[in-house]
Amino acid sequence: MAAPSQPLEGLGRRLRHLGDLGLALVENRLALAAAEVEGRIVLLQRLLAWGAVVALCAAMGLQALALAVIVWFWDTHRMAAIVSVAAFFMLAAGVGLLVLRHLVRHTPTLLAGSLDELRADRQHLAGRSTPADTAPPGPSP
Repeated sequence: MAAPSQPLEGLGRRLRHLGDLGLALVENRLALAAAEVEGRIVLLQRLLAWGAVVALCAAMGLQALALAVIVWFWDTHRMAAIVSVAAFFMLAAGVGLLVLRHLVRHTPTLLAGSLDELRADRQHLAGRSTPADTAPPGPSP
């Protein structure tokens, strides 16, 4: 009766191997996702830091320019100068809001690369693609 247990042991070994492969696949994709998140965090930190520097310098320069315009026209057209400077700042703020809205709407999805890889894995496992379709791009030998 030793013969019937051997096919079951072989099946168990294959199932364990399949489980190991599945876990390795999940581990690989989670590592890819973690790398994408870390890269996005570093990028956002750099963008925020440089954005703050640029905004501060631009604000100080615009305030100095606005003060110069108002002082220049103080004796002749002080109200026109003040209203013009205020209108310029409001227009600049509106343009800035439009740019921010565009950036937010056209930002790529977080983990888009990981999701693409998971879709490719699912298609490959379902037999819808060949290994040549999933080969990394690069020069062919």
